[in-house]
Amino acid sequence: MRVKIINGTHLRDLPLKREWREELPEGGTVEDLLSKLGLSERYFNLDRIEDKSAPYMIILKNKKPVPTSEVELSDGDVIKFIHPFSVS
Repeated sequence: MRVKIINGTHLRDLPLKREWREELPEGGTVEDLLSKLGLSERYFNLDRIEDKSAPYMIILKNKKPVPTSEVELSDGDVIKFIHPFSVS
């Protein structure tokens, strides 16, 4: 299956491209995608959101927040990596 990736971050770990497609096996998950891209779970640990020193990002699947890296992906899904908005 193929998923479209949109990079809305400035993470050095991601390719400089803003959009590209990745091939994953059927039944692949967000965790599989993160692994394929060489991103560790540290970018996805929402439990650490209050820790301002911890790098993290929000992952959207078809414009909806992904609550866990175990979410299954389907052919044609659009995954977007974004920085969270800071609220003061």
